[in-house]
Amino acid sequence: MSNSSGVRVWSKENAMRIATLAAALAAVLCGCAAASEPFKDVPEDQWAAAAVQKLKDQGIIQGYPDGSFRGNEPVTRYELAAALVRFAEFLQESVKPPSTQTQHEAEDLPPQTDRSPAAELVARGFLPGDSPLAADPKKPVTVEQLADALASVAQKIIELSVPEGSEGCAAHLEGGSPR
Repeated sequence: MSNSSGVRVWSKENAMRIATLAAALAAVLCGCAAASEPFKDVPEDQWAAAAVQKLKDQGIIQGYPDGSFRGNEPVTRYELAAALVRFAEFLQESVKPPSTQTQHEAEDLPPQTDRSPAAELVARGFLPGDSPLAADPKKPVTVEQLADALASVAQKIIELSVPEGSEGCAAHLEGGSPR
């Protein structure tokens, strides 16, 4: 869908597809989480209701203070950045084997900051400094911006998840020899 300026923005259908994709990825990486109250404006028989609920249960999306999801409205850059921060944190925790995280490591996790979600993503290396998400946070997110942001977050998660000294794996993935 395009706005009056010809910029493509998230339609309800695209937002639901992304929610479904993110919930599926979350389900693969982590088991299940405690169930939470469903959003008041997402009917149980809606085709993406389960995916939206799973994202809420995992803490990736939070909805609005009135208990709504507002799936018919465009997503702003700020809203996407906030969800991406929570998604990145969720993925980072999900890829850690449970037995390897000690109480000491849990205490060493980076503290929450007063930065905007987009500034937090940039500061932590999940988004490039020139990301459109960091500018004009109330503008709707375009499909291209969504794809770029998801790819950037996924790439950083992969970089953080590959153990040091795994150059052979990286060379193999790039088509080279591990030696």
